[in-house]
Amino acid sequence: DIIFPSDEKSLLYKPSEFVTAQDGANHCLTPQGEIGSCILASKCSVLKKLLKYKMKPKVCSWEEETPILCCPFTHLSTRRKSYRNLRPTVSTNSMKKKYENVDNCGTRKQLSEILLTNMRSRVITTGRPPVLGEYPWMVIIFAETPEGSKYLCGGTILTDRFILSAAHCFMTPHYLYTDYTIKVGTINISEGDIYKVNSVAIHPSFNPAFHYNDIAIVRIEESIQFTDKVRPICLPFHRKIHSNSAVIVTGYGSTEFGGKRSEVLLAADLNVVSNESCNKSYSVLESKTISRGITKQMMCAGSEDGKNDACQSDSGSPLVFYDTQKQRWYIVGIVSFGHRCADPKFPGVYTKVAHYIHWILHVVDLRKSQVPLFLHGDSWK
Repeated sequence: DIIFPSDEKSLLYKPSEFVTAQDGANHCLTPQGEIGSCILASKCSVLKKLLKYKMKPKVCSWEEETPILCCPFTHLSTRRKSYRNLRPTVSTNSMKKKYENVDNCGTRKQLSEILLTNMRSRVITTGRPPVLGEYPWMVIIFAETPEGSKYLCGGTILTDRFILSAAHCFMTPHYLYTDYTIKVGTINISEGDIYKVNSVAIHPSFNPAFHYNDIAIVRIEESIQFTDKVRPICLPFHRKIHSNSAVIVTGYGSTEFGGKRSEVLLAADLNVVSNESCNKSYSVLESKTISRGITKQMMCAGSEDGKNDACQSDSGSPLVFYDTQKQRWYIVGIVSFGHRCADPKFPGVYTKVAHYIHWILHVVDLRKSQVPLFLHGDSWK
């Protein structure tokens, strides 16, 4: 089976429940980008409110002459703005030229060569623990429940108000977007600065029955306070990542398939695998969840010896690339799914961020994020 990097105790659907077309068939996204269920119009309790506010419901299918509508799980009075309300007024092209990236994105404090050498000699599976501030764009996403905070997924800071993650992380009917919180500025899951989520923009072409367009943007209520340990990543506007390029994945996932989620941040050194090779590997599984195979909207990464990989609970976490000329870090992928963990025959599959730049810029206004220089010293990498 092809699985998402989540475990049975997470708030996401179990892999066996979530990745088949049959089980995901009743779930849908409304035109407002919210999670719903395909049901008879007569059973949709919020239909009158939708029509009152001139919000045309989405038709999932028809039973003879009766429409099956995408009815949102949440009530209109408790819902927040959707991604359609978050679009900036500046056009994509002008924004791309004028605001290529947030100033000082993808930068971090200089780490000593001794420390880097020491860390790289240790080998999420068999991941190495980074030091605080090594990956300052890393985010932890939680759901707040009566029983306490429940870990959901990883994410990446784009600006002081927006976080990039995977769409499948939010495919649960049990929680409002306002039940989510994030943590930043930590390498320990029990620590960090907490911020409340305002809304979540799920890509309009994402279908929870499949692995395609697995990308979401989280908007938080208050601006993140940037420090040496909390900084945004750069978007890959003009950077093509070639096969065998060195990349790094970070997250709080299991260190082995079926194992416990890590309580500390882990990092793994990987290499980009060509989509052609990746597609050959996954085609033998004949999974309905990737009926079109590995597409150009995806990218793959792994290690030849199979020791390093993203794993269960790493969903939504970043795959990053360091540009030695620009001396900046770029997010190139988002952990989406894989087959088991660290199997050299099956590299991990990631949402390719470069393919979604236009959509991201429709949601995120890069102009409003101010990232200060480092607070102590001027040496950074």
